[in-house]
Amino acid sequence: MNRKLIIVIMVFCASLTVKAQNFYVSVKGAYAFGVNKTYSANTNPFVSLINENYTNSISTVKPVNYSLSSGIPINVTFGYYFNKNISINLGVYYSIGKEFSGEFTGDGINSSYRKITLKSSYLGFSPSIKLFYPLNNKLSLYTELCLVIAKPQIIFEGYTEETDYYDSSIRNIYEENYEINGNINIGGNFGLGVNYIINDLISINLDVSHLSMQYSPTNATLTKYAINGTDNTAGKPVSQSEYVFVDELSDLDNKNGNQPTKVLNFAYSYNNISLNLGVSFSF
Repeated sequence: MNRKLIIVIMVFCASLTVKAQNFYVSVKGAYAFGVNKTYSANTNPFVSLINENYTNSISTVKPVNYSLSSGIPINVTFGYYFNKNISINLGVYYSIGKEFSGEFTGDGINSSYRKITLKSSYLGFSPSIKLFYPLNNKLSLYTELCLVIAKPQIIFEGYTEETDYYDSSIRNIYEENYEINGNINIGGNFGLGVNYIINDLISINLDVSHLSMQYSPTNATLTKYAINGTDNTAGKPVSQSEYVFVDELSDLDNKNGNQPTKVLNFAYSYNNISLNLGVSFSF
């Protein structure tokens, strides 16, 4: 009787172990390269990054094209294997964006200097399905299809040096920062990779993925306005400290200084191709 009970318990524990090993957690780091970039020459003032140099009375202009998802994404994924060929997953990721900037420079004694910088971070979720193609008992190829749900935030930083009208040796410094956000964004991600099983608990994976995503914010808020280091943010009227992005503008818009300024809506590119290296732990 005791022997039968022991056998039943052993079989039950073994079945739990097999079932538990269907679950895994993967930690993945990457570097993302921007593709299908935002074209700066056709954008509103919040996203227009232009390098302009004024020398010998000749102006040279070069747009800075960018994708705000360039940078370092970090992903933690919780997955479940239905069998050796299919798994479903829920990823949580955070992206540390690369900075992009445009400058105005000139060679005149009274020339001003201006630099605008854009950078972005975003938190997101990515439900996905992964299909495995085993080559042997250790090595598998896989494809992954993801739905990306993200909450981006864009930081706009402006820095200006202007020569004093009466004394060209004096340079007044203006600093203005904005947070640009609003809206939940939805995109898609497709990946191709290889997975190598080290043992029953650990495997490593390497893949390349393509993120396709555009982001249209709803508002921008002034967070800093300083002149020569003195904060003047509180003194700015609503029309110069709050902005809303709209699909259309009329002649009656932006007449009231006590209301946010309306700006035409625009979509930022968050497209990228990333190289990803990860480690998975089975349970």
